[in-house]
Amino acid sequence: MAAPGAAAEGPFLYCRVMNGGARFENGWKNFKPRDFTLPVQTRLHVALSPVRGAGEMLLQAYYDEAGQKMIFCPVVEGPPGKKVACASLYVLQDDLEMGVKRTLDVPRAVQGANISCALDVEKIKK
Repeated sequence: MAAPGAAAEGPFLYCRVMNGGARFENGWKNFKPRDFTLPVQTRLHVALSPVRGAGEMLLQAYYDEAGQKMIFCPVVEGPPGKKVACASLYVLQDDLEMGVKRTLDVPRAVQGANISCALDVEKIKK
């Protein structure tokens, strides 16, 4: 697996996370919609910003094409091997070709959000 932020080659998933709330340093707040491009089998940090005020909450995203699984974890401080609660979403190739929209809840990080992903940026659901 490549390090976060490392350059990667396609294929890519084009995603938008929107709605819901995220846990920022000063509590739970609604966040701005965030578009990101997720290279297959590469970890990526996705920064969420609150609708009002300053701050940032980082999620780590990963798409395992072979397992058809997307994983989202909060980026947290701690020793190596620290357990972190993550969320998994399962998607089929056909879903991604048409564009798919799912609910995204990441324990202690994101609540009631929606995520839409597709292999073609034009097929991301609003």
